[in-house]
Amino acid sequence: MTNNEDEITRLKNEVEALKKELLLKEAENEKLKKVNDDIFSSTSWKITKPLRILSNKK
Repeated sequence: MTNNEDEITRLKNEVEALKKELLLKEAENEKLKKVNDDIFSSTSWKITKPLRILSNKK
C-alpha cells in the first residue's frame, strides 16, 4: 500500500472508533437525563423547593 492508502485506512478506522464512542456517549447522556428527570420529579425535590429559593437569595 502507498502512504496515501495507509492514511485513508487509518482515518476510516478512526472515524469508526469515533462513531462507536459517540453512540456510547449518547446512551450515557440518555441515562443521565433519566436520572435527572427522576430527581426533579421526586417528592423530596418538590418539598425542598422553598429552601432552595431562599438559599439562592443570599
